[in-house]
Amino acid sequence: MLKYNVHINSFTPNIESIIIYDLFVASLGYEKRSVFCSKHFTIQSDYKIVDAFSYKKELNYEENRAWYAENDFNIVEFGEDIEFYITDEKIVRITTALNIKKTIRIGVDISSMSRRKIALWLEYFISILDSDIIVVDYYYSIAPIYGSCVEHYPIRYSGPVTPYFAGWIPNIDIPLSTVIGLGYDPVKSVGICELLETTNIYAYLPLFEDLVQSEVIAISNKELFDWMKRMNVNGKVYKYHVDMPYSTFIDIQSLTYSLDRAVFIPFGPKVFALISMLVSLIYYPKVSVWRVSSAENDEAIDRIPSGEVI
Repeated sequence: MLKYNVHINSFTPNIESIIIYDLFVASLGYEKRSVFCSKHFTIQSDYKIVDAFSYKKELNYEENRAWYAENDFNIVEFGEDIEFYITDEKIVRITTALNIKKTIRIGVDISSMSRRKIALWLEYFISILDSDIIVVDYYYSIAPIYGSCVEHYPIRYSGPVTPYFAGWIPNIDIPLSTVIGLGYDPVKSVGICELLETTNIYAYLPLFEDLVQSEVIAISNKELFDWMKRMNVNGKVYKYHVDMPYSTFIDIQSLTYSLDRAVFIPFGPKVFALISMLVSLIYYPKVSVWRVSSAENDEAIDRIPSGEVI
């Protein structure tokens, strides 16, 4: 991966206007919010694609699939590797048509996407589409989750979200910093910090408009905070507002500038994962973005949209 001329700006979708794209990408999953943005906004696009889950077709999956089918979306079960985006006949036709344009406008709803899929689509936009200017608007539907989130399954995978975001610093003597987005994964958070044997930990705690949810997620991460104190780790905890992604991006970009080598672990809201990947593009190769999961053992939890979209 090379350094790219990436410009990040704030984007606020307008519910009262028709939003026009060359390509719009959404995700078909089991969460109720999977279809919220596509329903909520009036979007016109030459191509409308739904990246469908190939697993956990439960909860609201069939209802969501029916809605997308009725509203003229192309439903495709994308592979877990960038090669699918290069070889699938339907995607190749769309890519060929888009590459004729000097400017390509794209909308992407990441609300129900996995972190791996967010990474693969970003790689597609950068490395496969070939245009002078590519403008991508990202949508994220905020959805609350309450109650304690007790984990029952061990880590099955920990490593770069995709090879494209692995980064590369050959000198392992350079101090490693971990930038971790906090979510409802206290056991995984502690486990990955122990694995990395990091020099510095910068933890980002999400704040929501709903104060109850903010308190729940703070309590959920007490185990990590206690571990940091117990291990005498050089760490800092920052708070960020989920509904202010551009401000968060600026803060994290500033932090990353001062680091020599960093691994991002984006638990929590998907918007933090997107920010991590965008920062890694700017500061390649010193930044790696990882995913940590229990694979198919992760529990399917419905997420009902709050109505707020950023």
